[in-house]
Amino acid sequence: MLCDKPYGTITLPNLSIKTATLSVALLERVLKCNFNAEGIENLSDNPTVFVINHFTRTETVIVPCQISKYTKKYVHSLADESLFLGKFGEFLSSLGVISTSEPQRDNLIIGDLICGRQNWVIYPEGRMVKNKSIINKNRLLKFHADPLDKLHTGGAILALKTEIYKQQLQHALASNDIKTITDLKERFNITDIERISDLHTEIVPITISYYPLRPGPNLIKKIAEKFFGKLPDRLTEELEIEGNILLRNTDINIYFGNPISVKDYLNNYFLLTTYLLPFFRSVDKTNQFLKYQGKKFTRLFMGKIYRNIKINIDHLFCTALHSYKGKIINENHLRTALFLSTESLSRRQECRLHWTLTHDRISIVLDDLYSPLNEIKELAVHLGILQDDQNGNLIIHKENLNETHKFHSIRQKNMVKVIANEVKPVKPVIKSVCKYINFNSHYLDRLLVKKIYELDCHRYQEDYEKYYKAGISKSIEVGNPIFLNSDNRSTGIVLAHGLLSAPMEVRLLAEFLHDKGYTVYCIRLPGHGTEPNNLCHVKWNDWYEAYLRGVALIRTHCDSIVYGGFSTGGLLALLAASHYPLKLKGIFTVNSPIDLASIKAEKSVAANMMDDIKNKSNKQQDVYSYIDTKPENPDINYNRLYLKALRELRLLMKKSWSRLRYITVPSLIVHAENDPVVDYASSQKIMSRLKCEDKILKFLDLDHHVIVRNEGCEQVFEVVNQFISKLIPESIPVD
Repeated sequence: MLCDKPYGTITLPNLSIKTATLSVALLERVLKCNFNAEGIENLSDNPTVFVINHFTRTETVIVPCQISKYTKKYVHSLADESLFLGKFGEFLSSLGVISTSEPQRDNLIIGDLICGRQNWVIYPEGRMVKNKSIINKNRLLKFHADPLDKLHTGGAILALKTEIYKQQLQHALASNDIKTITDLKERFNITDIERISDLHTEIVPITISYYPLRPGPNLIKKIAEKFFGKLPDRLTEELEIEGNILLRNTDINIYFGNPISVKDYLNNYFLLTTYLLPFFRSVDKTNQFLKYQGKKFTRLFMGKIYRNIKINIDHLFCTALHSYKGKIINENHLRTALFLSTESLSRRQECRLHWTLTHDRISIVLDDLYSPLNEIKELAVHLGILQDDQNGNLIIHKENLNETHKFHSIRQKNMVKVIANEVKPVKPVIKSVCKYINFNSHYLDRLLVKKIYELDCHRYQEDYEKYYKAGISKSIEVGNPIFLNSDNRSTGIVLAHGLLSAPMEVRLLAEFLHDKGYTVYCIRLPGHGTEPNNLCHVKWNDWYEAYLRGVALIRTHCDSIVYGGFSTGGLLALLAASHYPLKLKGIFTVNSPIDLASIKAEKSVAANMMDDIKNKSNKQQDVYSYIDTKPENPDINYNRLYLKALRELRLLMKKSWSRLRYITVPSLIVHAENDPVVDYASSQKIMSRLKCEDKILKFLDLDHHVIVRNEGCEQVFEVVNQFISKLIPESIPVD
């Protein structure tokens, strides 16, 4: 017997995609969330069971609406019976949500999937998961508030049953088994036998990641308290968390994992169970084979769900606190470990990183005001887990960090633990953070210097291989970053080359300063040292981040630091000086432009090109426009200037100009009086804008632009050396 008796049917609204689209639009307009979906290419027309991690109540409404946006088909879903009260319950029902206690739910789900009528959303964890714990030695991923509570296998078994019943129905049709056909049609509400889907059922694991997760008062909670007075603790906790998710700019990332074909999963066993079925209980009541396969199947997709979490700075920070073996940690040590962990994870394709770990991540090390890191630190301090001793150290209160709280208060009282638990299944995260956070501080600093240099070299190698063009690209040595380490680690210098050039342009200056006893790091600006078109694929922010990596390297390696740069590189030095004065003793620039009016070479053409930018409505059309140039050093420089690169230079000049008044360290501005490329008035403008008291403007009687390499470069070297030696006279004497 296929089943003991037919169960009848229930009816849910068949929502149109138009209704679903309107629901999505309304949600995104009302809520202050940043919805982002990835893995959309994994969606198909197959009947699908979406299995999702369950962290908030709001997922019951948000997730189906978001899924419909990308599948163009609305989905039905299950929700806890406690939500079906009053008007809200009616609202859920109108969206196609049914209670988990509905006795006919399984028949409805299987019938929808057999016919391809509707897809379904199921939460395998059952209730919301807040304080997860790994049990059974990772063999089976079970994340629950109560370790005795078992992970639900219902979603897997329903998917398996769907394929089994579909195959039995198809077999009955082929053999004209009227009784079986009638029983199955009645049971699963199949009105038209031709509507049976030819496509196989799939399970798509969906991972929802939130950033940031912060408890605390919010407007939703205040309104609830005003109307209802004192609220139950359980409701208070949920309003604190979910109200903040909905009303602040929370990133909600929905990741559609690779689909798992249920039919393929049955192939090895289905024929065997067909013969042995009489010895088991009926399919309807779940036989031993289905229980076994259900657990195995659940382990498969739950592993995918947990490992596809979008990793953010909060995850690494909270994991670091749990992984650190001591009780007092230096904040610089913590920042360095987090940065190295981030770099390590960025090279692993299976790890999905949030923007807090991809954009401007060098700020993790450099910027004491880096808000993503400071926000989670402040939360840990507020919860009594961290204490700042105001001397650069953080005291970790392990007893508070590891304290166990009740299910309905854990997110309020120990969100740090909740966040750390979220990435426990992502082994690369745990391994990487635990490794770096427990290194000796001196070794960690040396490792940071080594990693940054290796990272910059590796990025250049990748760009060179990607953009290499025979007859156009220069020798690979031209663009390599240059690190000249001195035995005297008192003072280090960050040095940057100009637009269309490469580190080789400033090598002579770097070697001169290194001979004087300084450590020098010459960075490569992304897009340079390969071929001209490479510059069409970078922004000025990329140049600036490369410069900041040099700052992080030298600041870690040396006691004092000086920023320097030629032409465009000088603008980056000025910008860095306005933001990162720690250990900074001074700054020097050579022939740096501050506006387009100061650029004399190709001036009329460049001006016309910039007018085109303002006049064209579609800027993409002119991305690859360019002018040919005649460089002073054709063995180093590009001979083509793309409009895109000129536009980025303009943005950099504008940004640097706006920050000049924040520079307070001694500054040296050097310029060739007869520079044919950048008018000396540019340096005068920079000089007038600087607010520092100790500033020098030095004009040299030279008539070419690249004065750091060609005739007369010795004059530049001596001027720069004298300036630096006066900044730190006790360290390195002047010859």
